[in-house]
This record gives sequence, C-alpha cells and structure tokens, in this order.
Amino acid sequence: MSVSLHRLEEYAGYDDGIRRNVLCSFKTERFGYAQVQLTELENNGWKFETLPQEPDFNMFRDRDVVKMELVSRIVWRMVFESPSMTDRFK
Repeated sequence: MSVSLHRLEEYAGYDDGIRRNVLCSFKTERFGYAQVQLTELENNGWKFETLPQEPDFNMFRDRDVVKMELVSRIVWRMVFESPSMTDRFK
C-alpha cells in the first residue's frame, strides 16, 4: 500500500463564492499524511495540487499521484454530483 485516502478534509462550492473544490488527505508511507486539493476551473478544466506546506508531487511515485487524483475526483463527484451523499461528510 503506497497511498490511501485518509478523509475528506473540506469542500467548498459556488454557494461559498469560490470555485468548487475538495481538499482530501492521504496516508502515505514516506510522508505520513499529505493534503491535496482538486479544483474545478472555469474552462471545464481541473487543477490538482498539493498544499504549499505539503510535499510536492515530484516527491511521490507517478502511480501514487495518479491514484490520489483519481480518488479525489471520486470524492468530488460524491460531494457535488450526488448531493444526498454530502451529509456523510458533515
């Protein structure tokens, strides 16, 4: 096991006056817990990044970065595309 979802830390949406995003933490073997953020951009694109105080993606194996992004997208869909699921995260 290289990385695994720890939890959804927070999320924000249009109601908050900012772009929709999710902040997730992942348990890692090398760094303990790492937080990443997935943000929906205006042009139907995505921005996936670590927080400034976290290790940069170049410190992780490529497959770990891909896994974190895919899991973050699943969490994003659960929060924003399945509103009935949102109560589970409050």
